[in-house]
Amino acid sequence: MLKASHFQEWRSSAVDPEIVQLNVESLSGDAPYEALLYGLPNTARTNTGRLSSGWLKKYSHLEDGGWFCSGVDVLTGTPSRWGCLKPDKPRIDLDGMTLDQLKSLCLNQGINPDGWSKSQLVRQLTAKGQKSKPLKYEHPAKCPTEIFALRVPDHIWQAIGDKYGIAPYCLLPTRDTDTPPLISNLSDTPGVTFWAWVLDNPSIALLITEGAKKAGSLLTAGYAAIALPGIYSGFRQDKEWGNAIGLPYLIPQLLPFCGGGREVVFFFDQDSKPKTIKNVRRAIERTGKLLGYKGCKVSVARWSSYWKGIDDFIASQGVEALDQVFSERISLDAYKIENFSAITPDLKINERYIPQSLEIPENAKIIGIKAPKGTGKTEFIAAKIAPLLAKGDRVLVLTHRVQLGLELSRRFGVNYRSELAKSEDGSLLGYVLCVDSLHGKANPKFNPNDWENTTIIIDEAEQVFWHLLNSPTCEQYRVKIIDSLRELFRIVVSTGGKIYLADADLSMNAIGYVQSLIGFPVESYIIENTYKSPLKRDLYRFEGNNPSSLIQELEIAVSSGQKVIVHTDGQKHKSNWGTRNLEYYLKKKNPNLKILRIDSESVSDRTHPAYGCMGNLDQILCQYDLVICSPVIETGISIDINHFDAVFAISHGVQSVNAFCQTLARVRSNIPRYIWVSGVSPNRIGNGSTDLNQLLAGEHFKAKNTIRILQSVGLREIPEFSFLEDGEKYSPSLSLWAKNTVKINLEAKNYRESLMKKLEDEGYKITLIAPGDKEAIESLKDDIKSAKNENYSEHKEAVLNADSLSNCEYDSLKEKRELTEGERNQLKRGRIERTYGINLTDELITKDDNNWYPQIRLHYFLTVGNQFIGDRDKKKLDDSLENGEGKVFKPDINRSLLSAKIQLLKLLNIEQFLDSDREFTGDDLAEWFERLKKIPASQIKSILGFTLSMGDTPIAFAQRLLAVLGLKLSYVSHRRFPDGSRQRVYRGCDPLADGRGEVFQEWLKRDMESIERSIEIAA
Repeated sequence: MLKASHFQEWRSSAVDPEIVQLNVESLSGDAPYEALLYGLPNTARTNTGRLSSGWLKKYSHLEDGGWFCSGVDVLTGTPSRWGCLKPDKPRIDLDGMTLDQLKSLCLNQGINPDGWSKSQLVRQLTAKGQKSKPLKYEHPAKCPTEIFALRVPDHIWQAIGDKYGIAPYCLLPTRDTDTPPLISNLSDTPGVTFWAWVLDNPSIALLITEGAKKAGSLLTAGYAAIALPGIYSGFRQDKEWGNAIGLPYLIPQLLPFCGGGREVVFFFDQDSKPKTIKNVRRAIERTGKLLGYKGCKVSVARWSSYWKGIDDFIASQGVEALDQVFSERISLDAYKIENFSAITPDLKINERYIPQSLEIPENAKIIGIKAPKGTGKTEFIAAKIAPLLAKGDRVLVLTHRVQLGLELSRRFGVNYRSELAKSEDGSLLGYVLCVDSLHGKANPKFNPNDWENTTIIIDEAEQVFWHLLNSPTCEQYRVKIIDSLRELFRIVVSTGGKIYLADADLSMNAIGYVQSLIGFPVESYIIENTYKSPLKRDLYRFEGNNPSSLIQELEIAVSSGQKVIVHTDGQKHKSNWGTRNLEYYLKKKNPNLKILRIDSESVSDRTHPAYGCMGNLDQILCQYDLVICSPVIETGISIDINHFDAVFAISHGVQSVNAFCQTLARVRSNIPRYIWVSGVSPNRIGNGSTDLNQLLAGEHFKAKNTIRILQSVGLREIPEFSFLEDGEKYSPSLSLWAKNTVKINLEAKNYRESLMKKLEDEGYKITLIAPGDKEAIESLKDDIKSAKNENYSEHKEAVLNADSLSNCEYDSLKEKRELTEGERNQLKRGRIERTYGINLTDELITKDDNNWYPQIRLHYFLTVGNQFIGDRDKKKLDDSLENGEGKVFKPDINRSLLSAKIQLLKLLNIEQFLDSDREFTGDDLAEWFERLKKIPASQIKSILGFTLSMGDTPIAFAQRLLAVLGLKLSYVSHRRFPDGSRQRVYRGCDPLADGRGEVFQEWLKRDMESIERSIEIAA
């Protein structure tokens, strides 16, 4: 019997009446005890079978009854005894809360609940003064939690079947047409077979929510939905004495849903409390990762937090609104990316331009500004600092690119550092500085102590910090730069100064990084402008495997007289779609077209028209019909002239998603955008992991293993050193590096999808353009390749004809920031000759441009030069320690030292393949392959960046290993063997066939001489 109040409670959550009747009952008397305490051990009862007084006292509130909900056990198809009871008069007791409920309270109190038992969490909360809250729902004591898989009436089953075009079992012919077929004869409950039908049809998406009523609401709306009793209840982790002793794993009731690549969609509550939001994110990511391991496609639904639970949303907005929410769900990877980009503002505005009259609280030391591109972030900050400059206060602007710095110096009204000598004011009012020079060994030296009571501005803060932590141009002095930045921030905020952080994609990660570097609490104030232009810009995405269709459209545009700007992510001569080759190709086809190439080389070549253009872009660009740009024009640049008719852009995934979107918005006018985007990105950083803990574990393991190897090969004189920020609670620099790395690795997996989602969110109206005539596209692709070959041949010829440099001349040229084309060719010739030690040839230039050096360097230290690997890595470590004053940044050491990689390649027995007389089949390598599987995959991935995958065959993995050395097995033939099998046969590598043997001889001679010199010096 179901009380009217209980029935109405479920109905108010938009649950179908029959679902309520099938799954919910009102309990009173002894029934609540029987529903909740069936799992108690015998020790909880007296000899008469009566519950002990302690348990009776604890559950005395059940005398007033309540409603109880249970469903189907999907493992057996029978009714489940497990469920939940909502008492009419709930108890107030910390001890009675579930582990999930206690964890949630702990997080709200700032307590890390990981690794603690229930009793320990209760003590922690009690010590914090936590008052007990009413325990709304009770679950069977001493019983593992299960899922709510509610019984479903036939009309709901039919509706879900119609949605997916799959006939329900209840409508199929049976022996007895009056009753639906049952999974077993143990139950006569109608609708039990619904879940067998769902399990048999993996094309049906499974929705997971929290709480039985919400599952009932989603089922009523026509979706197959189950509920967990708590957000962390989808997985378990074995513990001993409160400590985890194994990896987390899915609960048994979720496993049957994991077959056939089923989509699983999380519909957890949309909370507004930051700590609760963080908790929900963590639960979704952990459970989702385990579902993904089992082959599920995992996604997440979002809706306005005005309606916390999905049942409230459905009851208020209806099923059509729910359908819209479902259609807008995002992948788990996209959800994780969103989480990395989340921000908690103090002030939200929705303005076309940030009002310059907006007041910043005087006590705020860190001011964060997140606003869409083109809404006046830079102008707002410029207005704030203008009075400071007028009265002689100093301003320091930090950036990550020289060309961007020149543009910012103009917009903020302060000098760029390299221009100080030309200014009468010098550095009196401060200057713009690239973070690469933020250390005492820069020329001139940078001293944080000179900047008391200063305003620091970091425009494009996300990219500046990523450049700081990952760019190779900062690597030599990265530790000094970070230490200098830390000291600078502390001095500034301690002496009355302020720090402005501005970025269209500003996240709490960047703001938290500044706070962590400061090391003590300071007030922050974060402004978020949520403005979205009502005018949707037209964006046309060209499909196809390459940008040929887009280039066709570009040629039509320029031939019709349109003025066009093209953004592309390459600039080298060997790049088909880079700035140099597009310029070469289009000039050849349109000799009268006025073309300007803007890339990192042209803007620093005093003989090129693009030289110094960043300071007056608007004046220069309007002189050209076609402008071709590399990512040197990516952020912080505003092109305000109404000169261009269209923007074209090509992305192979070299730029991050945010960076490409920034690039596309440099031209402010509302003109159409035409883009071609690669499906995936080649960018993989660290071990390539998309899990923060796995990424950091890989970095820690690789660093520890490398140092252990160096010590084991007799280099025990390695000096004492520490990793940057070792001993600090959060290791802010490594933490931010890891978070950004995970975000980039996530985007790389589904680059095009992530990019298009962001562009859609930014308000672009997107139209897909299918590839045109296949024959015409192939012809254009051939023309582009032919132009590249001609252009590249001319470039190689120029390098071959460049003057050789003495060591002194070479070192001097390397230090120059501005180089002509001729000087670049000289420098490239000098670098290649010094790198390989052999005569420069056309072929050697090609190999070097094809990334030959890191491949053959590994091969050398693996084989003939193995005796020198320890000395090589020790010298690298010594240099890093010297530049970092005894400290190193872990990712830098992991990138630069090779000992761990060499040792692993030996352990994997890669050398067996370096014999051209040997032949291999899959069967030959079966035993070797089985041994590899015993090496922890995480260790292989940490060192090599890849590991064994489920689809790998022995030959396939051998080829992946050899690719690290630039080698591969060669296919011989199919052969029939005595056992009747027919297998593919491969021959081992001829490792020196590509000429690397000559290089090895020179390197061997070099390293022997170096050892001899060291011995002489030591003597």
